[in-house]
Amino acid sequence: MNALKGFAAGIKKIEESNIIKAIRKGFTDIVPALLIGAFILVILNFPIPAYQNFMVTVFGDNWKRIGLGVHRGTMGIMSVLATVSISNAYIKQKKEYKEGKIQSNAVVMVALVSFFAYNFRPLTIDFETAEGITYILTSQFNSIFNRLGATGILQAIVVSIASAELFVLFSTIKEWIDAKRKKTISSNYLTYNMFKMIFPMVFTVLCFSALGYGEEVLFGEDTLTLWVTNSIASRMNQTNVFYPILLVFLTQVFWFMGMHGGNIVMDSLNHVGANADLTIFNKPFFDTYVFIGGAGATIGLLIALFALSLKNKEFKEKSVVKSSIIPGIFNINETLVYGLPIIFSSYFIIPFILTPIILTLTSFGAISIGMIQAMPVSGNQDVWWTTPILFSGYMNSGWGGFGLQLINLLLTVGIYLPFAIMYKKNQRARQMDIYKSLCQEVFSSEKHEVKHSILNRSDEIGVLANALMDEIRNSFKSGESVLHLEYQPKVEYDNTVAGCEALLRWDHPVFGYISPAITLRLIEDANMMITLGDWVIKTAWEDYLFMKHNGVHVLVSSNLSPIQLNDDPQLITKIFDLIKELHLDTTGLELELTENKAIYSSPEIKETMRKMRDLGISVSIDDFGMGHSSLLYLSDLYANIIKIDMELVRSVAEDDIRKSIVRSIIDLCKKIDVKVVAEGVETKEQLDTLEELGCDYYQGWYFSKAIKKNDFIHYCRKHGFKPPISRK
Repeated sequence: MNALKGFAAGIKKIEESNIIKAIRKGFTDIVPALLIGAFILVILNFPIPAYQNFMVTVFGDNWKRIGLGVHRGTMGIMSVLATVSISNAYIKQKKEYKEGKIQSNAVVMVALVSFFAYNFRPLTIDFETAEGITYILTSQFNSIFNRLGATGILQAIVVSIASAELFVLFSTIKEWIDAKRKKTISSNYLTYNMFKMIFPMVFTVLCFSALGYGEEVLFGEDTLTLWVTNSIASRMNQTNVFYPILLVFLTQVFWFMGMHGGNIVMDSLNHVGANADLTIFNKPFFDTYVFIGGAGATIGLLIALFALSLKNKEFKEKSVVKSSIIPGIFNINETLVYGLPIIFSSYFIIPFILTPIILTLTSFGAISIGMIQAMPVSGNQDVWWTTPILFSGYMNSGWGGFGLQLINLLLTVGIYLPFAIMYKKNQRARQMDIYKSLCQEVFSSEKHEVKHSILNRSDEIGVLANALMDEIRNSFKSGESVLHLEYQPKVEYDNTVAGCEALLRWDHPVFGYISPAITLRLIEDANMMITLGDWVIKTAWEDYLFMKHNGVHVLVSSNLSPIQLNDDPQLITKIFDLIKELHLDTTGLELELTENKAIYSSPEIKETMRKMRDLGISVSIDDFGMGHSSLLYLSDLYANIIKIDMELVRSVAEDDIRKSIVRSIIDLCKKIDVKVVAEGVETKEQLDTLEELGCDYYQGWYFSKAIKKNDFIHYCRKHGFKPPISRK
């Protein structure tokens, strides 16, 4: 048990490192391009000859040209996209970026230039024959373009992280040199900023250009990986399974590090393809029985994750899993490998490498016992590498091939499932950690009155905030809001109910109860306060009607946002239309303004509030005594109820100064015929003190927390209630 806990803790530590976070964020950002490329691959390589012939007949021999262009512009430049996104994600975690010393666009530019500098190879042209020129140019251009795609992913990751670090280092050195020279900043800041990055950029790019030259000198046109795999492939034969397993192992390691292991395997096997006797360990064998669902035999992981997503509708990676199903059926798994991502994931390294090795052994064993026949090097020409599992097995080896693939499929699911469960649990725990950080950020900014848009953040907090806001936004569009209202009773001293306040609530399926402070902050950042305010008023008034029809007629108070009052010129029109639509008796309606948010007491707002009063709607001021204030609100906003802030109520029984403040407020309100509600009442001592001071109504956990409308109806029947008095 301790070993498992230690393993889980180690994995969590690795997963939370800045480098892994940047890689994960970077690949997540390029998933849309990968999805496009993956689906184009399916369309271009759909494994039905009749389909291919039909496309040629209708669109001509070059029908794939447009699709290949799309593929080249998406998956074909995957390394370039990864370089941009990973370097951008990584630098934004650095202290120098947060302090404004380094610009993210500068780091992205340096990473991109460094990537091309590292991968540059000069072209050599044989001028003797036109055929030689064509061959050399084609060969070298293909080599360069391969590095721009999945083959160059590892280089992209290394360059992205290392170039950012080097750029920061050289920038720090540049600042130190400027300080020593007492160099002043140019009056043209943009010009100064441009020249400031030249020194670190030059030295960073030079480092990677030199590194690329060193690799070229050591290995020539081939990379180290090709040199190793070619050596292994040349030793393969029909009877020794060691070298094929070693080749599969290295292929999976390369894939796990982001390199396109499949291309490496193909290149290696082509070197031994001339050996006609090699009828077992060839590319058709691996495509059909080992790499089912793509590299790592990830069809098993896809099935395991899909099953988990069915049980958990809020599974974070559900969209990636769903979008990977169709490509996965056709053995294209880049969206899963780079989108989940599997690469550099501590949770999947063991099954990702182990599963194809086990399938190699089971498939070799099936050939040894005669369950299937060994395939020739060329394979079955009617079976493409994109032919779905079970079909490809049957087409190659009949029912024996079908049965072997079915056994291998069950093995892959069984191997991946426990790791998928562990991954899912970790993701849930990680989500909770990010959510707690989001809450801390919001509460801290509220406390210090320093607000920055949470939705504009590019880190994990920002991603979660945008996901939560999307849930709210989409629920409003669908008409089935994820938010709901609960009602906290307002009572007299003897617990007789005089009314209630509608309070916003969100019970999230993953995070549980979400504080209204978080909800309101997200909605405010999204500029949707007017939309929310309209929904709150409509929902509260519909519930008021429901309560009244069930025999409970009390004053129902709903919050009116200062943003609605200040910025919505249609407010009165919408309220009037809603009253007509619901056929409401306005006697029981109250709109509550929060005093700690600034309300501009303009002639237009005064007129709006007067019209509300004329409609018979009560107006109350919440948090009175602790905000922007103004006793003038009592007259300018036509308020007939005020609610004493809970900060004053909390210590009213012990603090003589606060007791005097509350007494003054109550005395003033009695003189101008304004009712007083004390909110946040939690103890008998507070209640008795406030009653002695002359308070009219009370609200707080001493009586009841906010409850659902049916429970509120039951509460009123139990304690009794007083119908509201018309104020028209």
